[in-house]
Amino acid sequence: MASIVENITGNKALQLGNEEFVRKMTWGNNWNWLRIGCRASLNGSATLSTIRLQLGVANGDTDTWSSSNCAGYVAACCGAITNTGGTTLTWDGTNYRYSGPGVNDSGATSKLGSTVSDTQGGTNGTLRYIASSAGGSNPSILMADIVRVGGGTYTCYWRTVTSTQLAQLPTFYDFLRCMEDNSLSSYAPTYIGGASGMNRTTVDNLDTLSVYWNYSTPTIEIADLCVVRFN
Repeated sequence: MASIVENITGNKALQLGNEEFVRKMTWGNNWNWLRIGCRASLNGSATLSTIRLQLGVANGDTDTWSSSNCAGYVAACCGAITNTGGTTLTWDGTNYRYSGPGVNDSGATSKLGSTVSDTQGGTNGTLRYIASSAGGSNPSILMADIVRVGGGTYTCYWRTVTSTQLAQLPTFYDFLRCMEDNSLSSYAPTYIGGASGMNRTTVDNLDTLSVYWNYSTPTIEIADLCVVRFN
């Protein structure tokens, strides 16, 4: 069950363990380009395979991603999805972080009813990182852009983090500045990288924020969570 905990920086955090957090957005379905972001860390030290870490939007707050009667859902993803490659996050006990292999390490997913459709992407040989709470460092920034193309089609971008960007230890202030940097060309590149877009199709009435993590252990601890509507 989702809970509020004391996170590694001594502040409150939203903790998810194999579950989904949803919240209706104030502007409902009136948007064309959303940025969803959080500062988060994984609370554990085990190597993880077949991960699903998703930032997305759903049709309503009842039949969301976790429902077999999903009313419509689309998200950008970090991790496994359905194909081989890019399925593992490896624990680094020296630098207190998790790294992914950079092969199909990001993508897009959609769901309608019980049917899940995935598209994978990624860059071979480039590691991507997420902070671990074990080292006591600041959480890392996770970010996704979702752009409505029309006709129920969306382009999803999962923004990846390099070891250099992770080592900057982004604060809450840095996180908000990155969220507001719509082109990711001025402030954000210090802390967050770019990604190619991947298309997914679902219904058009998407009015609810959704964050999903598919492991009970380790949990993910979300220090800050924000959604920005650019248009």
